[in-house]
Amino acid sequence: MGQATYSWHGFEVELRVLPATTGETRLRLVPLGEVKAQTHKAPIVLVASLEQIQIDEIQKFLKSSPKPQILEAEAKQKAREVGIDFVLRQLALSGLGALIAPIILRVKGRHYLSASAVGMTAMLLMLWGIAAGFDGKAFQNPTYTGTLKQAPWVIQFGRDAFTKYEVLSQKLKTVAGNLNILYGRIAAVSDKIGFDNTGETFRVLHVSDIHNNPAAISFLREVADQFKVAFIIDTGDLTDFGSPPETALVKEIGRLPYPYLFVAGNHDSQTVMDALAKFSNVTILNGQRVEREGLFLLGVPNPAAMRPGIGSVDVSPEEMEQGAVALSSLVKAQPQMPDIVAVHDPKETAWIIGRTPLILCGHMHREAIEIRELPSPSEHPSETTPLIRTIICNAGTTGAAGGRYFEKDSGVPFSCAVLTFRRDTKPVQVPFRVPRPQLRAINLIVLDGTLNQYSIRHTDINPTPLSKPTVAAQP
Repeated sequence: MGQATYSWHGFEVELRVLPATTGETRLRLVPLGEVKAQTHKAPIVLVASLEQIQIDEIQKFLKSSPKPQILEAEAKQKAREVGIDFVLRQLALSGLGALIAPIILRVKGRHYLSASAVGMTAMLLMLWGIAAGFDGKAFQNPTYTGTLKQAPWVIQFGRDAFTKYEVLSQKLKTVAGNLNILYGRIAAVSDKIGFDNTGETFRVLHVSDIHNNPAAISFLREVADQFKVAFIIDTGDLTDFGSPPETALVKEIGRLPYPYLFVAGNHDSQTVMDALAKFSNVTILNGQRVEREGLFLLGVPNPAAMRPGIGSVDVSPEEMEQGAVALSSLVKAQPQMPDIVAVHDPKETAWIIGRTPLILCGHMHREAIEIRELPSPSEHPSETTPLIRTIICNAGTTGAAGGRYFEKDSGVPFSCAVLTFRRDTKPVQVPFRVPRPQLRAINLIVLDGTLNQYSIRHTDINPTPLSKPTVAAQP
C-alpha cells in the first residue's frame, strides 16, 4: 500500500498503511525508536514517522511570531488536509492495485472496472472502520521497540500524542506568553545587576544541556543580548545521541554574534564536535589553553563524548576516575593556574578543587552555585603550589532537558548563568600570581517548569583568597 510524505513548518512526517492481521498504530521517532498500540480492529497498520526536522525552516517560522490560537487552528487544518489527501491516495492505489487480478486472469471488458471498484470499496470500508472505532487511549499501555535508554521518553511521547493534546496545547500558549515577559524583565534589570559596563567589568554567559531544544538558542541569544556578554561557554549535551541528523542545530550556534566555547557532554560525540568546529565563532575545548578577555580557560570533553557517533552515553566509575585524574594532571601542568575550568559532569572535577577559582559544569539539570573553601592539607597532602577557594557553577539545563521536559507534571526549568568579572587594574603584589580578571557576581536565571514564573538569583562573590603552599617546595 502507498506511503506519502508531508511537511509543515520544518517538520517532515511520512505516513503509510500496511496490511496486517491486527489493527495497530505505530509512531516512529527516527532514530529513537517506535511505540505502537492496538487502536482499531481493521486489519491495517497505520504508521507515522517523524523523518526530519529542518531547524532553518522552524526558526524562520518562529521569527514571524505566530499567535498560539492561529498556530493551533493552522495545525488542525493541516491535519485535515493531510488526512483527506492520504485517504484519496489509498483509494486510488487500491483501485489500481486491484487491476492485477483481471490482468493475471486475462479477462477483458467490464471486469477491470469491477475489480477496481471492489479494491477501492474494500479500502474505504477498512479506513471507515478505523476512523469509527479508533481508540487513542490504547497508548496508555503501548509497546516500545528501540534504544532501551530512551524507552521512557518515547513511551511518554506516545501517550502525550493522544491523551494530553489539550494540556500540551495550553502549555505551549503559556510558554509564548511568559517568555516575552521574561525577556522584557531581563532587559529592565540587567544593567542594575552586578557592575557597570564602563570597561572594567564584562559578563560571560554559561549554558548547558540544551538537548536538541531549538527554543534554547533563541533563549540564550536573548539573554546574551540583554546582558551584553563578551562570550558564551556551553558545558555540553547539545544533543541527545550525538548523531549526524542532530547537528542541524549547530547551524544556529554558528550564526550567533558571540564567541562560543564548547565542552562536549556524554550525550555528544566526535560528530557533534566536528560539526561545531566548522564555524568561525566556535572553539572546541579539548584540553588546549584558551584565552578570552584576559581569562585563561581550560576544558575537556566528557569521556563518553569521544565515541564517533551514536553509542552508549554512560560513563563507568573507573572511566570517571581516570578522567578526573587526567584533568588534574592537565591543570597542574599548566604554566599558570587556569581562571576557569569547564567540564560537563561535576564528578570530573574531584581532583581540581583548590587548583582553579571557578569550575563550570552541567549534567545534573539543576542550577546551583557551590563555594568550596580553601582545601585542608589532608585533601592535597603533596601539594606544593598555593591553593585557592573554588566556586562551582552549574547552569542546569538551558534547553529544559529537551524532550524530557514533558516527563514531569511540573516540567523542567529553563536555566542559565551570567557571570560578571572585574578586570584587575591594580597589580597584585603576589609573586606567584599575575593580575587577572576576578569573578565578582553570578546571576542564575531560571524559568520554572510550570512556565509561570521566572527568577534571577544574584550572588556576590568576594575576591578570591589565596593560601600558602601546604608543603614547602623542595630545592
